[in-house]
Amino acid sequence: MSGSSLVTRPHHHSYSSFDKLEDDHTHDDPATLETYYHQQSSTTSTRKRKIIVAISTLSILCITGLLFFGALFVVGWFCLGNYLFDVAFEIAPENCKYFRENSPQNFTLLYDCPPLTEPESQWYEKLAPFYVNSEKTEIVKFKSRPVDWVQGLGYNVLSIDLRNHGDSSLFEPIKFVSFGNFEHLDVLGAFDYLLERFTFLNETNNVGLFGSSMGAATSAIAFAKENRIKIAFLDSPPCNVYQTLLFGAKAMVSSDPIASLGLETIKSVSPLKVSHFGFPPFHNDPIELLKNVNLSNNRTIFFLQTVGDSIVPSSNQEDCLKATMESVSKNKYNPESVQSYMGTIVYPESFQESTRTRHFCNNHIAFQFNNLNKFKELLVTFYHKNL
Repeated sequence: MSGSSLVTRPHHHSYSSFDKLEDDHTHDDPATLETYYHQQSSTTSTRKRKIIVAISTLSILCITGLLFFGALFVVGWFCLGNYLFDVAFEIAPENCKYFRENSPQNFTLLYDCPPLTEPESQWYEKLAPFYVNSEKTEIVKFKSRPVDWVQGLGYNVLSIDLRNHGDSSLFEPIKFVSFGNFEHLDVLGAFDYLLERFTFLNETNNVGLFGSSMGAATSAIAFAKENRIKIAFLDSPPCNVYQTLLFGAKAMVSSDPIASLGLETIKSVSPLKVSHFGFPPFHNDPIELLKNVNLSNNRTIFFLQTVGDSIVPSSNQEDCLKATMESVSKNKYNPESVQSYMGTIVYPESFQESTRTRHFCNNHIAFQFNNLNKFKELLVTFYHKNL
């Protein structure tokens, strides 16, 4: 007998734990069921509170960490700015004697030179609200120096040391150089002295300026502010102060971003170091002043620069000329009232590396010392024609 068999598997119903919970408590009384749900709800709330506390604690730690590192960054930023500001602008009186002893050939200095006079400067008038004791007028101590390369040219020369420079006194409230921003007031003080002592100059207007490097920027500012100064011969003026400092910073660190960052730290700390300093740009910015310089009545300006200058980059001459020509174009001045020359230096083999012009200045204001005849020709021609 043959047959078949049918094998069946028991059917298992699947249900959730909640279904089972309902099954298990279907016959429980309502009070017990309410207690159970209350316990479950309390446990869930406790877990949520723990999660919230953990998140809050983590957030507080993160915010505290950010504040700490933010404060650390700000302190570091301003400390760096303070250091770099001093490197860029602070006066180092102990270096004066060192640089005098390393002066280039054909440039001699008289160490124990008597002061010509002590004329009252315009510091008191213009800056007293910021720096000067209102009961004490600040005095500029002008020192006389021999100027070999203009001897015999038929001109009287008043050669001065600006305050914080050379043999002049240190100005305690501001022990910083400012590329003419403040120093030009000493030049104007010297000009006032000349007009007071030699009254005929008030009628002849035969006063000119000569300046080198920062002295040239200082002279440019004084020339732009005082229309009675007839001419200015400027050797290597850092008209674009910011770009000049950036150029030097790049040479030091060999990195454009780091150099730019360094100048930004200086910019941040500048108002804290010296109020009314205004860097960058300075309150009295050469470029901005030259854009509006008065070149009427035959006033004339000359820009001399040396190729390959690694202190005041040669691009400054283009910046100076562009700014001044803007005033010429705007006011229809005579284009010949703006003159320039780009000099080149070829060092002889005998010229030692240790001399200041080569070792320290790196083609900066070197044209007047190494091409003295051509320099004299430019200077004399300019002065004789325009003064």
